Amino acid sequence: STATTIPVTGIVETGVEQILLNWQKTNNADIFLFGTQTTISGSSHKMLLMSNGIPADKIYGIACGNLADLIEEAPGSSETEKRVSQKVSEGLAMRGIHAQPVIAALVCTHYGYVADRFEEELKNQGANVIAVINPNPRMTDFLFRREYFQRFHGTEITVEVICKVQIFPSIMESITKLIQPSSPITAQAIRNYHRDVDLF
Repeated sequence: STATTIPVTGIVETGVEQILLNWQKTNNADIFLFGTQTTISGSSHKMLLMSNGIPADKIYGIACGNLADLIEEAPGSSETEKRVSQKVSEGLAMRGIHAQPVIAALVCTHYGYVADRFEEELKNQGANVIAVINPNPRMTDFLFRREYFQRFHGTEITVEVICKVQIFPSIMESITKLIQPSSPITAQAIRNYHRDVDLF
């Protein structure tokens, strides 16, 4: 294994922490984990939730197939919206008919870009939604701890994107269009990304 002095954060731990915070408010919600087939099959989220006292029968893993690809290509397309609707229906069917509230966790980084669509579909299909959890914004919280404040008179922020796979032009255009409004510097870093086939 490799050690680093730079913190490495992950969507699993961040998502689980947010799920637990919301679970403590209800203690009876059903938890829907919307993720890729690999993530759902791996069960990392479910095992961590169970180790924190959440019963296995309250956790539903919904594998969303190629939803990440659809979001990359066109997040607002009718095909993307249809897939979200299908997966919400699938999750609700898995648990059967009852009125327990729902905590929906989007456990793929791509899904955060259609978080509103997940919430809308859950409500439209009759779910009592406690929260739709998008862990993406929380994964940088370690940078903003109070002890880090006022350490320097000024700072310079840089962003670099390193990717194992090639980002094709059509995908790059779609992704940067999503990111540009909230972080132009990140969008530019994606345009200038560095490919490292040996990244992991």
